[in-house]
Amino acid sequence: MGHTLPALPVIPARFDGVLLEAYLRQPEVVYDPLDHLLTSPVLRDPDFARAVHTWIEYWTVYATDWFPSFLTRMAASGNAVDSALAMRGLPPSLRYLPLIESGYDPGVTSRSGAVGLWQLMPTTARGLGLTVAPLVDERHHAEKSTDAALTYLAELHADFGSWFLALAAYNTGPTRVRSVLRRYAPEAPRGDSLFWALRHRFPVETREFVPKLYGAMWVASRPEAYGYEDPTLADDLSPARLH
Repeated sequence: MGHTLPALPVIPARFDGVLLEAYLRQPEVVYDPLDHLLTSPVLRDPDFARAVHTWIEYWTVYATDWFPSFLTRMAASGNAVDSALAMRGLPPSLRYLPLIESGYDPGVTSRSGAVGLWQLMPTTARGLGLTVAPLVDERHHAEKSTDAALTYLAELHADFGSWFLALAAYNTGPTRVRSVLRRYAPEAPRGDSLFWALRHRFPVETREFVPKLYGAMWVASRPEAYGYEDPTLADDLSPARLH
């Protein structure tokens, strides 16, 4: 059985005092009830709403030179990611993770050495069974890297019991997340709200990682409402067209 992709309501770039959960409670909003990214208690937090609105503004005002190409590549490759997520029973909204990691470009290499759609580091990739060598780097292989990344995300979620904590661990590494939890909240119940409460204990990139994902998700779910063409309406979205 497939997932229902989120059909998110249009919201303003700047925070208008309405919480994200309130928008999602509108009767016309349709999404998979098992999409835990859209049922998180943090969606009731006004500070989280402000952070997400800041990223919506970023994607719609400051990223206009490159975000259209991100959307086009996602339109070409997103269905394969959707299928892989559905097969594993993972939240459909994770389809937007490669959007913020690589712009859905399997050829991307970061300054830190992360590679591919899912921006996996060499040690992580090898630990997930991918070949990372001078002549063959399977992080560039969309299907293999997707399978590895989803395995990793599922393991992180099982370890931390929260998608927000799992995403933080995906960004900064599980060792750092465990260290923060051990130092600042050793007895606290694990959950999305715990990450948000401890966000200032993480590097800026990590504390912004989840709001950044939500901002991109909101814009990319209905690009035409935010000033972008909807690439899913194009006649030819084959990978060959994109390179």
